[in-house]
Amino acid sequence: MHNSIIRRYYIHRALLTTGFFWPVFPLLLRSREISFAGIGALLAIEAGVMLISEIPTGYLGDALGRRNSLIAGSSLMLVGVVGYIFAHQFWAFAAIYVTFGIARTFWSGSGDAWLYDLLGSNDTTDEFTRIRGRGESVTHWASTAAMLTSGVLYLINPIIPFVVSAIIVAADIILLTTLPATGGGEESRVTVREAAPIIYQTLTKSNIWSFVAVAAIFFGIEATVSEFVPSVTTAVLGRTIATPTQGSSTGVAFLGVFFAGFTATSAIASMYAGSVRDKLGAPLSLVGAGFLSALPLIGGLVFPPIALLGFFAIKTTHALALPIVNGYVNDHTETGGRATTLSAMSMLFSIAKMPLLIGIGALADATDVFIAVGALGVIFVTLAAGILAIEFPVDVTPEQNTTAD
Repeated sequence: MHNSIIRRYYIHRALLTTGFFWPVFPLLLRSREISFAGIGALLAIEAGVMLISEIPTGYLGDALGRRNSLIAGSSLMLVGVVGYIFAHQFWAFAAIYVTFGIARTFWSGSGDAWLYDLLGSNDTTDEFTRIRGRGESVTHWASTAAMLTSGVLYLINPIIPFVVSAIIVAADIILLTTLPATGGGEESRVTVREAAPIIYQTLTKSNIWSFVAVAAIFFGIEATVSEFVPSVTTAVLGRTIATPTQGSSTGVAFLGVFFAGFTATSAIASMYAGSVRDKLGAPLSLVGAGFLSALPLIGGLVFPPIALLGFFAIKTTHALALPIVNGYVNDHTETGGRATTLSAMSMLFSIAKMPLLIGIGALADATDVFIAVGALGVIFVTLAAGILAIEFPVDVTPEQNTTAD
């Protein structure tokens, strides 16, 4: 494999950062008179769109080509980021989040399928987890640097973080056109009728279904925990983070630094995903990540500051587990339909996330955020233990798994 292609892949991963606008986008929405309930509705719209469009965009990734799907995703992201600059009404922001949802689904299946096929053409698929993990690390480090400056840029002018992000996304589109096409097209195209059996046969195999089920619960817990990070952190620190509209700039800078801390630990973890899988195997790596994250969340019920440790743990182990999970499923998926299957897996993760977001949010309103966060830890331990009692997945090769079936 040409090292120049991998270098360009890493640059692409760096350009995927949303760190310039992610910590401050709620501030922009609030300054344009979007309520907190409205912000929640926008995030729900994005999640719903991702759920609906995962399979279609994965199918397009198989039919049209992985690289073209990545370009489509980045192009839609560019439209959404530019839209932030001009939008002022809720309906306009809703359109932006619909665009974001579709963009992310174009990325979710086709990005990993593109890399896996590229490595497969050189008989180096065993390098997937290592390269994918380093790519994830590059994204996290780029986001860390961006987050450290996002608050300052916002204070200079609220639209600057979004302008900078738009320039970065545009650069990514140009870069993607220089990458080789892998998979997709006539040689690996599957029909809509063929896609469903491929997904079913892959995700219901022995060792795969239990692995994906535990991953879905873990990723759902991680996504839900993210909603409580600001509330729990401010409660533990005993202070309120103010917005610029309330006359304080300290909170904005603090938000960027705090998110950067999470992202930096995630970057470090991603770098070692390949090594961890080599030593522990994919199933044990995933299970260990889940339980190491769940326990401090539960500990926050007894001693609240432990919940902060839980936040760092779950963000770090999520970054570690993501390339391992994708690599494991890739190993057991045929080239034809790979992006479709990966998108189906992402859809399952969205399904697991949505009831947790709604149910735990209601629990937090009825009790408090520490009980809600602790409940997330209990949910993971209980459900994961039940699944693993039925079948503990083993790190078999695709050939071994086919023989077993």
